[in-house]
Amino acid sequence: MLGFLRLQDTCLGMPIDTARFQAMLKEMKEIYDKDPVGAVRGKSFIKILDAYCLYELSRLGIKPEADMTIGTGEKGHKKTKVIMKQEVTIFGSHRPKDIDVCVYSSESGALLAVSTRSQMSSVGKNIINYYEGIIGDVISLHQRSPCLVIGEIYLLPTAPIKLKDGKVMKEKIDYNAIARLFKNITNRSSSDAPPDKYEQFAFLVVDFSKPQPELIDLGSKYEDLKIDDFFDKLLETYNERNPFLRLGT
Repeated sequence: MLGFLRLQDTCLGMPIDTARFQAMLKEMKEIYDKDPVGAVRGKSFIKILDAYCLYELSRLGIKPEADMTIGTGEKGHKKTKVIMKQEVTIFGSHRPKDIDVCVYSSESGALLAVSTRSQMSSVGKNIINYYEGIIGDVISLHQRSPCLVIGEIYLLPTAPIKLKDGKVMKEKIDYNAIARLFKNITNRSSSDAPPDKYEQFAFLVVDFSKPQPELIDLGSKYEDLKIDDFFDKLLETYNERNPFLRLGT
């Protein structure tokens, strides 16, 4: 059974800024409550999560724009400009892909990417299609750029709604079954590993019915899907693969 995770009770040693995280969830709720359809279709809802990702990566020392040196040693240094921003289009093996938050180099292209997605209604009906889609995306990106470090954050509400004829229709969702799916496509260990996994995957199940939305604890079986150290692990994986162009502090 899913249980509530009180971030304020577990903040000791947690890498993420829990106060900022809670403020983000509350802002998402306020925007969604005002106009559910417009918030999702206009992407104002998910863009709040994108901005939070940018903030957390900045906390780890990645600057919006920085001139950096490639390589080590006294001679042969080469300069590159490293940029972090929202809404960047990068190439996959078959088509371009819009990335929500991306760190890229003027010399090497995309280095680290974070994609975000939310489903606020018709979860059971559409989850498999979305699941296949996010696997297709990561395969395409890794086939073209095997060293690219990619994270995915997937958000679902505890009470999905579907607005139809002015009525709110609820649906029962097996969140543990969905977590099992997502657990299969996280923790890509190396650049020569199969391309069908993300380096890190965070699954957020949120109760938006309360004034202050609450994150649901998926249990110890799904530690790999928690947001707690999602950003730290992404950066750690990147730096392990790229000793000549390290990011962060």
